[in-house]
Amino acid sequence: WFLQPSKWWFRHLLFWIYRFNNYLFYGLGFQKLDLSEGGVAIAGELLLYLFFVYAHLLILIPKYLFKNKILFYAICTIVSLVSFAYLENYFFPNSVNGSFFEQYHDSFFLGVETYLQITGLRIIIEFLYAQKKVAELQTENYKSELAYLKNQINPHFLFNTLNNIATLSEFKPKQVTPVIVALGNVLRYQIYESEKQEVELKKEIENLRQYINLEALRANDPDFKIEVQGNTNGIKVAPLLFIPFVENAVKHGANATAVSSIYILFIVENKKIVFSIINSKSSEKNVHLQGGLGLKNIQRRLELLYPNNYNLDIVNEANQYKVYLTINT
Repeated sequence: WFLQPSKWWFRHLLFWIYRFNNYLFYGLGFQKLDLSEGGVAIAGELLLYLFFVYAHLLILIPKYLFKNKILFYAICTIVSLVSFAYLENYFFPNSVNGSFFEQYHDSFFLGVETYLQITGLRIIIEFLYAQKKVAELQTENYKSELAYLKNQINPHFLFNTLNNIATLSEFKPKQVTPVIVALGNVLRYQIYESEKQEVELKKEIENLRQYINLEALRANDPDFKIEVQGNTNGIKVAPLLFIPFVENAVKHGANATAVSSIYILFIVENKKIVFSIINSKSSEKNVHLQGGLGLKNIQRRLELLYPNNYNLDIVNEANQYKVYLTINT
């Protein structure tokens, strides 16, 4: 809150209260103040401070220091400090008679103190602003990238399912309605739940069940199974986190002529999710499965969503493809 650009007035107010707390305490009756110099001297000192502070804050620091015009900035700073010392001593003369240094050193070091305060605060605030902007930019980049990755996880099985519905309408018309309802549920989930940062794990699993059942329509006597061990209540994950693994398993494991098998297991232990999926392989062309777009996407999403809190292992065997994913939520 303190660093918000709109709260600049509050930061300036605190600085001036600190700088002239003696006048404030005098006005509130907490402190006695020698006003023998008169109102003109006090007003002159206030104007001197205003000019000195805002000359640095609005001109010298942003236009010269921050733009690396160091030599010119140093010259201007020295001139401003000397001028400050002379004018401050003019309004509140030092009773000491002696050399220039002896007469003006109190005013000069008062100017140095004020300069260090405002310059230090300005640099700190600018640094914190920069850090905040970097964090916001990083967050926006993450959001944009996650949105892009989610858009890559589209229900590309839609065309296959529509073809299956067309076939069912001809040979098994009674099964058409349940399949259309299941398809609607899957699409609705992927469209609307993907907008959320997290979803309940049990909803994610139910979506996978309906997806698997739809994909089973085009396989030959499929052996598709999802098993859950542990309590999923209260456990949440990023939406559509496991779908790419299932899509790959179906794409490369489902076979219209041979028996296809996909076994999915969820193990929940406290806040740790262990997900595994094992699918049969129909041919040698699936050796390079892990290079697929879906798995690249999910690996990137895992890096963004669960940095240092996940472990992904992929085992590519002759007849089976296995994925093991552990997430600490």
